[in-house]
Amino acid sequence: MFPFDADCAYCRELNPNKEKNGKFYCEKTKTYVAANASVFSCNYRAEVMGRSQTEKNRLSRISKDHGYYVVTAITKILGLPEDNEYMCAFMYLRDTILPSKEEYQKFLDDYEVDGPALATLLESDENAQEYAEYLRLSYLNGLVSLFCQDRVSDAIDLYTSMLDAIKERYGYQRQDIKDEKAVAYTKHN
Repeated sequence: MFPFDADCAYCRELNPNKEKNGKFYCEKTKTYVAANASVFSCNYRAEVMGRSQTEKNRLSRISKDHGYYVVTAITKILGLPEDNEYMCAFMYLRDTILPSKEEYQKFLDDYEVDGPALATLLESDENAQEYAEYLRLSYLNGLVSLFCQDRVSDAIDLYTSMLDAIKERYGYQRQDIKDEKAVAYTKHN
């Protein structure tokens, strides 16, 4: 039986030795999943494994370093705790709700490509603190509110608007390159 707030890091089916882009191989579903994805989104719900809390935290941190790029950058810049409401809401959307719905696959694919570059641009901004606070007040507060109202589509639209604002601020453009996983960006003055 899983604890109420259990995530995949608790599951014995999660293979910590097979990691790819912050996701770990699930032996049951034969897919890669984030360690902090909710086990309640899984139809297979395996038994709890005796992993130490330290190991669970390590696996979750690896997953948080991949896939939550912009929210993680804002969290770091503002000095918020790792388990802040913005991170928790986005993690649940990103890992549990969106992968189960085909209409969000393009958002997920685009975010995997653009997210790391946008996070790097945010973190290197000379006014990072001020801009991160603006993003928190203007977008992330709304994201959490919409998420709590179960308005997933509106929450993703708001998050996409935030990403567009970040792209515009830095003149970010994804380059048409042969290696789709590589990201090139430009910063216009």
